Amino acid sequence: MNDSGPGGAPPGWYPDPWGAAAWRWWDGSGWTAYASSPPAPTPSTGQGPAGAYPYSGYSPVGPPPPSVHDRFAAEQRAVPWGKLASSGYLLIVGLGLLTAWQEGSWLRHVFHIVRTQTTFGPGYTDFHQSAALTATIWVTIAAEAAVYVALLIWQFRAAKTAQLLRLPAALSPGLGVGGWFIPVVNLWFPYQAIRDCLPPGDDGRRVVFRMWMSFIAVLASDIITTVLALAGTAAAFAFAATTLVAGVSFAVHGARSVRLIAESHRRLVRPDRPDALGG
Repeated sequence: MNDSGPGGAPPGWYPDPWGAAAWRWWDGSGWTAYASSPPAPTPSTGQGPAGAYPYSGYSPVGPPPPSVHDRFAAEQRAVPWGKLASSGYLLIVGLGLLTAWQEGSWLRHVFHIVRTQTTFGPGYTDFHQSAALTATIWVTIAAEAAVYVALLIWQFRAAKTAQLLRLPAALSPGLGVGGWFIPVVNLWFPYQAIRDCLPPGDDGRRVVFRMWMSFIAVLASDIITTVLALAGTAAAFAFAATTLVAGVSFAVHGARSVRLIAESHRRLVRPDRPDALGG
């Protein structure tokens, strides 16, 4: 057996061709990172591999590790959700602007009451949010949860496929997902994780970069819009429009990034099947 693999043998555990371990998992088309060092096995009497476990002296505990084909199939199932999440982000942007407008009006009302407290007496506490504002906040939270769950599931599955394809990555799949929730580093960790799902030099990396710059633009413009809405100035509408444009850009480039990553992985996993990519 050599570095090219056991000549079309089915997926299974075979002697490590590099000698780094006693056994290494062959997924049917290439060697994986899964290896084991069991006690010296007893060779079978047959000539060559007789099944998934070619030597009777060793039977791994638990199911075999997923192959790159399994990971790619899981990624394919998440591709439609990744595209939908990218488009759904525009809904979050719109709801966020609506919330900012409603909260700005409510907070101005609260500040007015605080300034004129002596007029109404010490017992006046009319600070309740309107039913419309409360409903908008809860709808926004629900939409954000749905969009981010779908997006992160797709990202993790795409990163796992890239990992088994041995594409260089700055972050592990888990850290790439967790990076969304770590303050400060969440400004670039998610970008690195999604970018590294593509091979170095791939033109799709520029699309991912434009997607992420759109995301940063949404964050910055939304903060300014919220502050201006609180102040009640007309300039808030101009920045709201800028936020919406950046949201549209994220939705377009995000959906395109999902498609380009899936197509790149398909070319690497199934070069013999140009129609292997579903959706």
